[in-house]
Amino acid sequence: MAAKQPLEFGLADFPPYFYLDDQGEPAGPVLTLADALFAQARLSYRLKDYPPARLYNRIRSGETQVTMAGEHHPEITEYALPGSIPLLNLTLNVYRHTDTPPIDKIADLAGHSVILIGAYTYGALSKALEDPQMKVNLSRAATHQAALQMLLHHRAEYLINYAEPMNAPLRGVPEGVIASDTLARIAVFLFVANAAEQPEALRDTLEEALSRLRDNGELQRILNTADYSN
Repeated sequence: MAAKQPLEFGLADFPPYFYLDDQGEPAGPVLTLADALFAQARLSYRLKDYPPARLYNRIRSGETQVTMAGEHHPEITEYALPGSIPLLNLTLNVYRHTDTPPIDKIADLAGHSVILIGAYTYGALSKALEDPQMKVNLSRAATHQAALQMLLHHRAEYLINYAEPMNAPLRGVPEGVIASDTLARIAVFLFVANAAEQPEALRDTLEEALSRLRDNGELQRILNTADYSN
C-alpha cells in the first residue's frame, strides 16, 4: 500500500511509553515501536505530539491518520477504526492507605478526594469523576513519584494510576502502608481515522505489520525498555 505523503502518527503524552523529555523532545519506547511498525509496513510516517483535545480533532478531520488509545476511549472510537492486536495491556488501580475503605467501582469514589496523574486524560473515567453529582475533589500530580508522595502525606484519600509506572515508586514504601484495588483492565490498540484515505486497508496493513512484530518478540522487547522511574 503506497502513501502519497508520510502518514501522521499522532499521540498525546502517555508516560512512560510516550512523553516529552526535559528538552521538549519526544521520548519513550513508542518512538522505537513506531519506527519498527511503519518500516515493517513499508510506509513512511511522521510522529507528532498534541494536547489531547487537538489530537481528537485531528483524528476526526483525518489530518492525523493513525494514533493509539484504550479500546473504549470515547473521543477516539467515535472517529477511528480500531485494530485487533493489543499494543499494551494496562491495569488501572486505585491506591489508598490500608486503613482507607477499598474501592470496587467508580461510584465508590463519590464524595471523596482523588489524585490523578496530570499527563493522563483517563478517557471516560475523567468524565465520570468530573460529574458534579459525584462531588469528587480532584488533584493532579506532575509525576508518579509526586502523586505517591501526595497520597502518603494525606493530600487526598485515593490515587488513580496505572499499575506499571507505580511499581518503582512503591518499592520505597514500607509493606502494609499502601494498598491497591483494581478499577479496570485496559487494552491499548492502534486506531486509523475514518477520514483517512482507505482507512480499512491502512488499518489492515498496520495490523499485519504489528502481528509480525509481536510474533518475532520485537513488540515486547521494545515495550520492556519503558522507564518507570519518574
